[in-house]
Amino acid sequence: MRVIAGKYKRRLLKTLSGTDVTRPTSDRVKESLFNMLSPEIDGAIVWDLFAGSGALGIESLSRGASHVTFVEQSADARKIILENLKTLNIPPESYAVINTSVDDFLGKLSSGQQAGKEKSASPVSIVLADPPYHSSWYDGALNGLALSGACTDGCLVVLEMKADREVHLPEGKAGCWKMNVNMGLQNCSSGDFPNRGSDLWQTLANKCD
Repeated sequence: MRVIAGKYKRRLLKTLSGTDVTRPTSDRVKESLFNMLSPEIDGAIVWDLFAGSGALGIESLSRGASHVTFVEQSADARKIILENLKTLNIPPESYAVINTSVDDFLGKLSSGQQAGKEKSASPVSIVLADPPYHSSWYDGALNGLALSGACTDGCLVVLEMKADREVHLPEGKAGCWKMNVNMGLQNCSSGDFPNRGSDLWQTLANKCD
């Protein structure tokens, strides 16, 4: 796997063996995603949730994001993320690597606890989430993000998911979520994993206007 574009273009990244828990996003799928996000990424504060090898967050930094928080529960995956960041000589002040579950990370923020470096709790611009496809996390994803207090008005959330999966849109205090009409649903079907099926990047914005 490699970095597609930007400052670290063509640099190789280490990955873990692909499974439903820590499957790497292929170069083709990643390129499609970041072509879609290109107007939003420069200077953005990004969360890479279920980060795996950190490829999505590193691609964000390469393309001009100001800070990325990598959240990954697997200790083995965390080691890979740190190795990739070190190999590319990415400045430590531009990232945080948090070895915990996404639910615990968001729960600490919603309860007012510090979950990592200072910018981890700052208003986040873009959330990239690629959870295991059979995870129940999708069901309450937007509610948890909004209640964290960091994914406020204007926050963009991108979920990689199977085409037949639905995301529940919460109401009231959990935000004003709408599908991003400029991006909509981007089909990122990949043949890299036989059991992967047809994948979609579902892009939603928290905009109360």
